[in-house]
Amino acid sequence: MEILVQTAGESTEETDVLSLVEDSWKRIGVQMYVKPTQREVLRNRVFSGEAIMSAWYGLPNGVPVASMSPSQMAPTRQDQYQWPQWGRYYETGKGNLQRCQKCRSWYP
Repeated sequence: MEILVQTAGESTEETDVLSLVEDSWKRIGVQMYVKPTQREVLRNRVFSGEAIMSAWYGLPNGVPVASMSPSQMAPTRQDQYQWPQWGRYYETGKGNLQRCQKCRSWYP
């Protein structure tokens, strides 16, 4: 199995972490390729659904806490890279945008 992870490549920490993940996945037979791109190009590829997997910063420490807005853990904005097409569907008032192909397969 091969996976392409796209990243903005702006942080050496991000690259280091992806190298660790790549080493771990290699042991179970998954080949990971990291492709750094410009921030705007990455954003457009994620929003259009072309990027299969992307690396970007997320929640502080990766742990949700009670003081956080619930919208951070729900697909309510397109700029949330884990579910951009669901976020766009939500932001446009649901009826103003035809559901994306992926959304159709997840939701009747």
